Amino acid sequence: MANGTVVTRKGLQLIAKLVASETALTFTRVAIGTGKVPGGYDPGSMTGLNEYKMDGSIASHSASGDEASVVMQISSIGVETGFTITEAGLFATDPDEGEILYAYLDMSADPQYMYPENNAISKFIELTLVVKIGEVQSVTAVINPGSLITEEKFEAEKAETVHKSDIINSFSDTAGDHETVMGTVMGYQHDRDIKWLKGYAVTKEMISNQNVESADLVPSAYLLYQLNKTLLKKCEDLLAKYNALNSNLNNMWSLSGNQTLIPNNSDMHTYLTPGNYYCASNTNAETLKNSPLKFAFTMKVYLSVGIGSQYLIQEYTKYDASERILVYYDGNRNIWTSYHVQLEKMV
Repeated sequence: MANGTVVTRKGLQLIAKLVASETALTFTRVAIGTGKVPGGYDPGSMTGLNEYKMDGSIASHSASGDEASVVMQISSIGVETGFTITEAGLFATDPDEGEILYAYLDMSADPQYMYPENNAISKFIELTLVVKIGEVQSVTAVINPGSLITEEKFEAEKAETVHKSDIINSFSDTAGDHETVMGTVMGYQHDRDIKWLKGYAVTKEMISNQNVESADLVPSAYLLYQLNKTLLKKCEDLLAKYNALNSNLNNMWSLSGNQTLIPNNSDMHTYLTPGNYYCASNTNAETLKNSPLKFAFTMKVYLSVGIGSQYLIQEYTKYDASERILVYYDGNRNIWTSYHVQLEKMV
C-alpha cells in the first residue's frame, strides 16, 4: 500500500470546487514514470509526471471518511524494454481544466523494476494509492475492463477454489456412481456448494467468449480461467451426472405433468422407459395390445429396484381411480406378471 501519496495543489483546489458544487470526484487514470522530484521541490506542486512512461489500470476504488483508496495495476504486457519505476500519478477530472494530476507518489526510495514482456520473468505490480478527498459528495473512477482481479479478490477466489476442489475431488469418477454424487451434493453440509455448483456457469460464461489461453487480450478472464479451469471441467462432469440422475428421479416418480400420450394400437410391452404416460379415452384403450385395462388410464413406468433397466414396473390407474394394476417385467427372463391392487371405496 502506497501511503506516501501526496495530493497536489490542483487536487486540493479540485476538492474545494467539488465540495462547493456538491458533485462527485472522478478519477480518470493512473500512470507511472521513471523521473524523480527535483531536489528542494515540493511534490504537491507537481502537475504531471517528471518522465512519463506508461499508463496503468484502475482496478477498483473505495472511499471511507475523508480518504479514498484506488487500486492501480501495471503489467509488463506491451513493454519492449525494461525500466525502473520511480514515480506514479493519479489523475482526475477538473470541471474547469479537464484532466489534472490529482496525486503524486514518489517511489524513488522503493523503486520497482518492470521487465520487458519477452523476458522469462514477467512483472505485475499492484499498488493501492490512499489519498485525501476531503468532504466531496462521492467518488467515482474509470475502471479499466482489462484490469486483473485485485490481489485481495484473487486470494479470496483461491481460498474458495480450494474448498470447492476438496468437495469435487471427493466425488467418484465412475460414470454410474450416482449415489455418491447425490449423497454428497444433496448432503446436509453442502447447501452453499449446491448453489455454487449450479451457478458455476456464470464464471464459465464470463470467460467463454474470451481468449482465455492468452493473457494478451483479456487478462482478467485469463487469470480467472487459469484459477478455475481444472475445477470447471470437473464441474461439467459432475453436473452431467447430477442432471442425469435428477432426470431419472423425475421420471421414476414425478407428481407433475409432462405425460406422454399413448397412441392407438400401441403394444404396452414396449413401454420400458421410466416416465409418465396416459391413455386419453376408453376407445383408445380398446385398441391397445397387452394392456390390463380397457378404460382410459394413466401409467407410470419406474425401476423396481431403483437402478438398472432389467426390472421394471408399469403402474396403471384407471381414470376414476377405481382400479390400479401393477405389471412387473423381469427383463432377464422376459417375463411379465400382473398384480391387481385391491382398492376399497371410502364412504
